[in-house]
Amino acid sequence: MNTSNKKVRTPTQKRSKEKVATILKAAKELIKKEGSTAIQIQDIAQKTNISMGYIYQYFASKDDIMYAIHEEYLVKINQLFEGMELQINTLEDF
Repeated sequence: MNTSNKKVRTPTQKRSKEKVATILKAAKELIKKEGSTAIQIQDIAQKTNISMGYIYQYFASKDDIMYAIHEEYLVKINQLFEGMELQINTLEDF
């Protein structure tokens, strides 16, 4: 198991970025439906009609896909708090 938690390649072209987003979206849907321990990269490949080889170009393991999903959520949470910070200037605003 690769514990690097890094993509093997970083997508640079629009089409590659879209495919990586599709992979992550499918993984989230499968996790919601079946749980993270029940899914495999093969399941994601079947759901997206993207080859396992292509997925492995960008993610070394399912753990790396999970890490990327967690990163997305952390970015969203951070953006939410940054927005709140801008709106709350004083204790009276809170």
